[in-house]
Amino acid sequence: MEERLSTKWSFAWRMSFRVMGWYFPLVSIIVLFVVMVFPETRSRTIEIVMPLIAGLQAAFLFAPDDEPALELLLSSPRPASWVIYERLAALLGIQVSIGLLWSLLISALPDMPDVPALVIGWLPPTLALIGLAAAITFVMRRSSFGVLAALFIYGALLFAGDMAVMQWNFAWVVHLFLQRDFAYALAMTWNSSPDLLYFANRAVLMLVGAAGMVWILYGLRDEEKMLGAGNRG
Repeated sequence: MEERLSTKWSFAWRMSFRVMGWYFPLVSIIVLFVVMVFPETRSRTIEIVMPLIAGLQAAFLFAPDDEPALELLLSSPRPASWVIYERLAALLGIQVSIGLLWSLLISALPDMPDVPALVIGWLPPTLALIGLAAAITFVMRRSSFGVLAALFIYGALLFAGDMAVMQWNFAWVVHLFLQRDFAYALAMTWNSSPDLLYFANRAVLMLVGAAGMVWILYGLRDEEKMLGAGNRG
């Protein structure tokens, strides 16, 4: 019995890694190499690349209308939430490992930030975009919506996030790409410590990512609604 259970769990983990795909990690590595070529973006290479690729991959985490055999999944004695846990663990295991290895590589270059500074720069926005993309996919029921949302949020905040914060100061709290230097300018407006503002921003981003995953797990509890929506023509 224990051997059969162990085999079943091993198969589930292998399937989770298969569903998450090998091409997203490959794309991450290729794009990291490309962005790293440019000296002006070298210190922010991981921060620029990882949130987007991980967010796009998260859009395929669990889309009810695209999920094969949804009825069997929900009727199985094994809780459906474990599918989310396993696929999320596979996604994070792959992408975070790439990010950490790249942080070590970049920190070894001259005049580059150390590993903790690099990690706190890319990990919170990566987690936030994973949670947002996965939750939008789940709510809209198709992966394409999560992909479009990840692209829009990423592009808007990467290229216009600083301008948005200058226009609406309160938006700093959810700015995915808030920089320490920019936090110093905000500190004068809010009469606060720049480090406090920066780390508060990082903490909120991680909470946003966690909230997205909690939303999915809560929605899985309503199996009748999920089946009814999944069977719509």
